[in-house]
Amino acid sequence: MQRGAGNELSDAPQEPSKLLAQQLDADEETGKQTNDTNHVPSNRELALFVVSLAANSMLFDGMEQLVNAGIAHGTEVQRTLAAFGLAVFIVRWCCGVFAVLEPVGLVLIHSRQCRAVALRAIATTASAVACTLISLAVTPFGNAIINNLHHAGAELAHETKTALLYLCLWPLFDGLHRFHRGVLLKHGKHIGRVSAASFANAGAQVVAVTVCTTLQMGSPLTLPVFAAYAGVVAEAVVLIHGYYTLVQPFLAVNCDQTLEVQQQVSEGDKNAHDEPSQAHNVDQQDSFSTLTTKSLFQFAWPLALVQLAQRATRPFVNVIVNRTDTNQGFGVAVLALVYPLAHVGYGWINNAKPLFASFAKPSELYSSSTPTMQQLKKFFFKIAISSITLQMILLWSPLKYIILKTLLGAPAELAHAASTPLFIFSFISLAVSCRTYFTSWATAAKQTSALAPSAFIRVGATVLAGILFTHLGFSGASMGITSLLVGFSFEALSVFIIISKRQAHPPSHS
Repeated sequence: MQRGAGNELSDAPQEPSKLLAQQLDADEETGKQTNDTNHVPSNRELALFVVSLAANSMLFDGMEQLVNAGIAHGTEVQRTLAAFGLAVFIVRWCCGVFAVLEPVGLVLIHSRQCRAVALRAIATTASAVACTLISLAVTPFGNAIINNLHHAGAELAHETKTALLYLCLWPLFDGLHRFHRGVLLKHGKHIGRVSAASFANAGAQVVAVTVCTTLQMGSPLTLPVFAAYAGVVAEAVVLIHGYYTLVQPFLAVNCDQTLEVQQQVSEGDKNAHDEPSQAHNVDQQDSFSTLTTKSLFQFAWPLALVQLAQRATRPFVNVIVNRTDTNQGFGVAVLALVYPLAHVGYGWINNAKPLFASFAKPSELYSSSTPTMQQLKKFFFKIAISSITLQMILLWSPLKYIILKTLLGAPAELAHAASTPLFIFSFISLAVSCRTYFTSWATAAKQTSALAPSAFIRVGATVLAGILFTHLGFSGASMGITSLLVGFSFEALSVFIIISKRQAHPPSHS
């Protein structure tokens, strides 16, 4: 692939006309390296995109089981599993804010200047998380969280703190890989490179587990820590390499150059048609505005708030089920079976969130009549139907007993007790499909502030439903799942109402 024109973009800022000529040459030479403005994605293209991301998520889940199996072949198995499991839970909770980095890469990165701003934010946040993990490992603050809150014994707490100390640099690589994953999905939709990075993560973990198991290396924590770093570093390296080879040669130095190029590209449209629409002005002025730390924060904080709310509701349900259960611990055990099986049918829908940002131009987001928007709406509807169908097959048929008893090894009593909660859980697909559609649009349109109320509504609806059902005399896993369904449903309803209004009133620019 020739990159003569594209490489010249990496030099000092040039005249807009020359930059435009180089950009057009790069587009002509590379075909699909940049978005085709007239291209309408096919169902096959959209399905391949979502399926690839869903497969990557499933691969990640499988690697966790591989690492656990590797730990099981070592010494002090139970303590190592418990210590590393608790440490990973704490690290991932602290890294929850990094979930917004993929949307940031998808939507906000239009130049190398934008990327530099985002990288500084990632470095700052990763440093703060690292300091938090170190403080948990070496200060009395860690005793309060690990020893007291999690009721860990002295030996388990010591192992957990050691693991936290070892993992303090992991958040940096986690943030880098999430961010560059979003950048690659936006600029040319390099789904192949994203998938390759996931396989590199898996391969590196397999090698790490094999080496540590074969050599019987020192501390039992060596294997899981080595595997964690090997996987995330390998994935980050592949994605960053993909950025430098597939994206940067065709990326302007700053947002002013990007806007000038886009304005000159649109001159033909201005000559052939009437004055540009308001939505077109949004595309030109808002989409390529200079990224600052303030605008990055304004875009990201609602997404982080939603993530926090979604992480908070399930623990609340576990607590209220356990407190109201006459058979202490039975309801929580049922929930432990229900969550992973029900998640199979609807969890993959979340991988459709990048669709609008990856396939629709900003100017198309406020016009539902464009072919791309119509195609995306139809595809999201097909996603909902597919998820509901899958849930009916898995959760309404005797197949659920085969999975619970044979594959998961659940006792017959627990498997039968999970039947009603699984039936209730199947309806969550409707709410998740609705939420994903509007979240995808709001992210692409930089209307993430519209999502913030849904976080409070979901938490509030779940809590109120749980309290109400408790006062009405209901208990057990069915009551907990119903409360969760109420929270999901009100969250979906809120984003539907708020974002529908935003879609009808595009922002104006003076």
